[in-house]
Amino acid sequence: FCGYPLAIFPTFAIIESKLFSDGPPTLARKWLKNLCRTLVALVMGVFAYLMSAYLSLFISMLGSFCSIPLAIIFPGMLHLKLVKDSPKLNWTLIVIGCVL
Repeated sequence: FCGYPLAIFPTFAIIESKLFSDGPPTLARKWLKNLCRTLVALVMGVFAYLMSAYLSLFISMLGSFCSIPLAIIFPGMLHLKLVKDSPKLNWTLIVIGCVL
């Protein structure tokens, strides 16, 4: 209920900065921005409905791409930054994580 407006706001800001960057704030411009926001929300809703059968595949792909940096790359980078006593082990973890 409250999460979608927070998540979609950066998308709206980027799209509106590209489409409506110049010109005075008029009533027509306000309605065009509202129409643009409505269309983006509708397209996202239709896309979510059509791809609902592939949700498990999407979640597994997202997990595989996001878990490797969290589990392997970032700890090595943080340890390299904080404790500089074993750089070979840290760089090995970073390289292995990037290859995976």
